[in-house]
Amino acid sequence: MRRNQKAIVQIVIVFVLVSATAAVSSAGVAPPAIDAARLQRSLEDLSVFGRPAGGSFADGVSRFAYSDADVAGRAFVMQLIRSAG
Repeated sequence: MRRNQKAIVQIVIVFVLVSATAAVSSAGVAPPAIDAARLQRSLEDLSVFGRPAGGSFADGVSRFAYSDADVAGRAFVMQLIRSAG
C-alpha cells in the first residue's frame, strides 16, 4: 500500500473512532469498543469490489452505482452487518 493511501485509511479510522466516541459521550453511555485493525481489514476486504483488474488496495476502487462491483460490495457490507448481530 502506498504511504499516502495508508495515511488516508488511518485518518478514516481515527475519524470513525473519534466520531463514535463523541456521539456516545454526549448521550451519556460508554463508547463502543472498536477494533481499529479489524476495521482496516474490513475496509481492505471491501476494496476488492471495484479494484482495477490485478490491482491492490493501494490502486484504489471505482464502484459506480448499481454496477456489479457496487452490488457485490453492498452484499459484502450487509453480510458484515448480519454477522455482527
